[in-house]
Amino acid sequence: MTIFDFARLKPKDKELLIQETAVLLKFYTEGSTRVTVYYMPSFFIEVNTCLIENKIIDIIPYRRGHKIEKEKDHLYKVMHNKYILVA
Repeated sequence: MTIFDFARLKPKDKELLIQETAVLLKFYTEGSTRVTVYYMPSFFIEVNTCLIENKIIDIIPYRRGHKIEKEKDHLYKVMHNKYILVA
């Protein structure tokens, strides 16, 4: 799936795909919002959740950026080693 295919999905379909396919990288809190970052094979996804209402505010796919490229390189090394161990 490309970032463009993901962007065209309905919000519920995005949530389902994230639960089934994406790899959780990290999460942190900013005020009353929990920010969760996931990795898909060709892009990253940031999910912003309101902690007060326990409701998703935004689902934002990313493909480029300095921070993203660093995480992507690190994740590739980690996942590559895991695939070698599993195979």
